[in-house]
Amino acid sequence: MDELNKLGWNICLCEYQADTHIGQIYRDDPDKTSLAVVTNDSDLIVYDGVPSVTMPIGKSRELRTFSKSDVLQALGMPSSRHFQLTAILTRNDYFSGLPWYGIKRNADL
Repeated sequence: MDELNKLGWNICLCEYQADTHIGQIYRDDPDKTSLAVVTNDSDLIVYDGVPSVTMPIGKSRELRTFSKSDVLQALGMPSSRHFQLTAILTRNDYFSGLPWYGIKRNADL
């Protein structure tokens, strides 16, 4: 992490869930183009102000960026607020979700 700090990266280490803290940093920064979220946690894309997340995908763990607008379109959701409400119903870090339902089914509810 020292090397990333030398490159000018601000590293946020949190003892527990960092989602809320990272979401707040993103929301409060006026220059969103200077920020990126690289995470294993897909929940972050739900937070206000976080336009995309980059995650390791598949066996190769290749990094892939998911934009909120693309996710909303794929799920057929009209707004970020609908996405947040669907996420509340779906399994996440804080709630086990509706039994046997995934995000697509919950979006239809």
